[in-house]
Amino acid sequence: AVLLSNLTAPSSAQGPPTQVYADAASGESIVQRRMVTGELRALKRSEVAVEESGVLIELAVREGDRVHVGDVLFRVDDTRLNLLLDEIDSELAEAAARLEEARVEAAYWKRELEVQEQASQRGASTDKELRDTRYQANLSAARVGSADRSIDRINAARALLQDRIDDTVVRAPFDGVIVQRLSEIGAWAEEGDAAVVLLGTGVHEAWLDVPQGLLPAVNALVRTKASQQVPADDSDGEDADQRPSEGIVVKVDATGQSHTLTRLRPVPEASRSTRSFTLAGIVHAEPEELIAGGSVVAFVPTGIMGETLTVSKDAMLRGPSGSYVMVVRQNDDGSQSAFPTSITVLFETEERVAVAPGAITDGDFVVTEGAERLRPGSGVVILDPPAGSPPAEP
Repeated sequence: AVLLSNLTAPSSAQGPPTQVYADAASGESIVQRRMVTGELRALKRSEVAVEESGVLIELAVREGDRVHVGDVLFRVDDTRLNLLLDEIDSELAEAAARLEEARVEAAYWKRELEVQEQASQRGASTDKELRDTRYQANLSAARVGSADRSIDRINAARALLQDRIDDTVVRAPFDGVIVQRLSEIGAWAEEGDAAVVLLGTGVHEAWLDVPQGLLPAVNALVRTKASQQVPADDSDGEDADQRPSEGIVVKVDATGQSHTLTRLRPVPEASRSTRSFTLAGIVHAEPEELIAGGSVVAFVPTGIMGETLTVSKDAMLRGPSGSYVMVVRQNDDGSQSAFPTSITVLFETEERVAVAPGAITDGDFVVTEGAERLRPGSGVVILDPPAGSPPAEP
């Protein structure tokens, strides 16, 4: 590591020292990590298809449009279906009239049967007249049942046709952004033909290509993370072995932002060409910070312990020539000044960054808050310095 050449000139005008917060670089024994690459994938991606064949009469979205669940994406011409609906409504009206006619007839023959039965008891009616009346009463009752079932059948057909009409208007199944239009207004679309491609703008996943030799270490990390989801028994203190383990951090190349993966899922199937397996995990970030298909890098544990120099992530700064930190140095008169110092990042964990030893060493204090107000060589005073920090000039 070397001092940044374009930032190391001492400040020509020294004002009062700037108050900053700082944290010590620390040499510690941690699990070594290896950088791997991968890509971002939207958790939801759909080729939204036509549900009812017909001519597209409206395509309400274009590439890049953001939509919410339920927004109209496109419409298919429903003229013929509405004509069929009018025809069914006419059949339904006729069936209702036939049902009413059957009910009137059934009521008439029911009364006639009651009269014939009373007449038969008095001997004023023959058996044949009674049988004929009973036959007509039963027949008219059957006609009522048939007319009633006919209305049920027509109503079912009408409901199905109404569903088909509703299906001519296709809405967004989830929040997302249109990434591709596959058809145009006036085109004929068959049922199942995709019209637009919708990409979810919510949760994304990182798919990492991990060398097969790291599978045991990855599985151990996944098991540890899973066990930390289970509440531990009450105890008086926290054992060192029970501290939460560091997860896997991915850096999005498009933004330079780092995020910790959750819900890690190794896929135990290696590629024949690269002998690597896929490790997937959820990336939590604002939708505009992530691009599906964008590249990411991640630092995967190797399972090997090693002495490594680490600094707080809050101390990390980026300049034209790479990453650097503002290191607090003791001056001859006892005061403190901060100088930009280049660092070589080995890997990242959730809270700290492992760096190659060089211009900074174990115990050096690096500015974690207030660095944006500093110039090379600016005087500083560390607020609430941790134990062991160099004393500030009063």
